[in-house]
Amino acid sequence: MGTEGGWTGEEWEQFCIELIRTRYGAHQVQVIPARKGGDLGIEAFTYDGFVFQCYAPHEPISVRKRYEKQRAKLSVSLAKLIEHQDELARLLGNAKISRFVFMVPITSSREIAKHAADKAAEYRALNLPVLDPDFRIDIVSEEASLPHPKRATGLGVAGFEERAEVSQDSYGVLRNVARGDRDDYRCAQLPIPDTGQADVFAAKRKTTDVAVALKKLHQKYPSERQVARMRREIEIGLALDGHPHAVPILDYGTNHTWFVMPWADKTAEACRDVLQDDLVELRALVDALCSVLSKAHEQGWLHRDIKPANILYLDNRWAIADWGIVRRPRGATTKIGRTGTSIGTEGFAAPELSVNPHGATFASDIYSIGRVIAWALTGQNPIANLPLLPPSPGPWRNIVKRMTNQEPTLRPQSILDLTSLIAGEFSEESVDPITLATSLIESANRGDKDATDALLAHLTDHAEDYALYVDGLIQLDVSQAGRALARDLPKAHVILCAMASHVDGDGIRRVQFSEAAGVVMWLCEIASYAAKRRHWDILEDAADAMCIWDAAWDQWSAQKKVRSWLESLSGESAVAVASVLRQHGDSASHFSELAGSRSADARIRQAVRTS
Repeated sequence: MGTEGGWTGEEWEQFCIELIRTRYGAHQVQVIPARKGGDLGIEAFTYDGFVFQCYAPHEPISVRKRYEKQRAKLSVSLAKLIEHQDELARLLGNAKISRFVFMVPITSSREIAKHAADKAAEYRALNLPVLDPDFRIDIVSEEASLPHPKRATGLGVAGFEERAEVSQDSYGVLRNVARGDRDDYRCAQLPIPDTGQADVFAAKRKTTDVAVALKKLHQKYPSERQVARMRREIEIGLALDGHPHAVPILDYGTNHTWFVMPWADKTAEACRDVLQDDLVELRALVDALCSVLSKAHEQGWLHRDIKPANILYLDNRWAIADWGIVRRPRGATTKIGRTGTSIGTEGFAAPELSVNPHGATFASDIYSIGRVIAWALTGQNPIANLPLLPPSPGPWRNIVKRMTNQEPTLRPQSILDLTSLIAGEFSEESVDPITLATSLIESANRGDKDATDALLAHLTDHAEDYALYVDGLIQLDVSQAGRALARDLPKAHVILCAMASHVDGDGIRRVQFSEAAGVVMWLCEIASYAAKRRHWDILEDAADAMCIWDAAWDQWSAQKKVRSWLESLSGESAVAVASVLRQHGDSASHFSELAGSRSADARIRQAVRTS
């Protein structure tokens, strides 16, 4: 009769033996001869101290019944093992039994893991010659994998210099025996330096040789706020469980004051030279961050503290850690004000996190990834609110420039947007932005609506490109531009704000007087178009950008056109533009003569008079 896992007892034993041989090498594995009939309590052993017992019930059973049968089988097997310890010692030679691996098709109860841990402690206390002082019992199911072959397990002088190389398989074993008891772990005497709001210790579970990190709150009696932060960190760790680029939670206290995660020997902080020289590795790091943040953002979580020290190199892959100041999904946060007025790490945190951290968007995490890229490629630590770009023109410079725009709406708005941006920049067939824009503008000016809409999308994607706006956009026919902007108000806002942001050039190219005049006149025409059609959002954004450029460059040729337009305004249009003028006194003062013009609306006259 088949078991729950689809195995007969004999089939399961054969499967396990083949698995053990594959894992440890056939020459290292000795199967107990059939004539023994399993009387030694094990099916096989390795010559460095691992012993194996395979067990499958004879029929499908309930969870509770399964636990009872597994518990009984384990207890009997251990008793037989001790009964025949002299014969086992002869078979093992100089090795001591360090692990008893109990292999079952299915394990669905944490009680069996606890029973195994208790039994291991009981047998260690007997101080039997055949058992290693660190003897432990591993429960391995069909879904899990066998533990690694035995390696050095001694503590070094500093505490944990000698560590076993581990994989996700070993972590699965650890989670199987996790029971939320901090006393199960032996920690180094001192925490790792500079680990933020909690202490992180190198540690080992007392019954294993697998290195882990144990993170616990500083104080013996932490505040409610500190506990809440660690609770969030544990919560997101469990929510992302199984993602290859998320650091898993292996064990934690139900009081949310500590948790255990895999040990990582390196962070990105220690790998800057490698990331600077090896662009393939840098791309792998960025792809890893995008992958895990896509999952987190999908669930509404924001990390808000992405920096090199929180990016770990673990099992030959990059993974993000330290979700201590994560923002929960909207509506899940109980105390909106508790994050204070500024969070994150200076230089890597997005500017908006110092103003309204709870109101941050996915673009805040994207900003921080951009700062990490810039940090790696420049070899410099970023300074808050100061640009930091890769030194050489190329894809990474373009990408970082977009990602780290001071204005959140001008960055990629999602991880999907970011990955599309990266793919486009590294595409061998990528077209220079201004070349594509020129082609689209030519088609748009011939009345091609699709080309106009594509141009707006292109402008939004390259909001940081000075030439694209100052050389390209102003060549677009005003009526075509106006209709397209009215069809997509969010894009209209981004584009007009981007035009305003280019008032000082791009750090490489200086603004020419003729360029400034051209921009002001084009914006004036867009504002005029919007006013006539009562598109108030576009009118306000266009007038705002126009005043910013006019105040900065004071071009008489453009002011003549603006003055004539201001004098023609009336009604609601005059109200809207007068409000903008009052916010830009330097620009309004250029039109002070309108204060005495009888043909100008009273609100316009008042706005330029009081500037």
